[in-house]
Amino acid sequence: MTDRLLALTMIAAALGVSYPLCMRATPRRGLMRVVERMCAGIILCYLCWLGLSPLGIRFPQGPVSAVSAGFLGLPGLALAAFVSWLP
Repeated sequence: MTDRLLALTMIAAALGVSYPLCMRATPRRGLMRVVERMCAGIILCYLCWLGLSPLGIRFPQGPVSAVSAGFLGLPGLALAAFVSWLP
């Protein structure tokens, strides 16, 4: 349980540090970029869930996994699946 909490804390810390830096790099477009990437992450999570669930591979469906998949792509989706697999 503490390992899962530690992993989630590390991910949140990395996003918390990089988010303000990204918002400074693109003024007045930051919120739209976050929404765009979250929508892309939702679509990516759904497509991977749809394609790989018959093989027995489960992917989490939630806002944290959508954000990580949207910002990091397939590695973010794999990270979300790994974190959800931890006991």
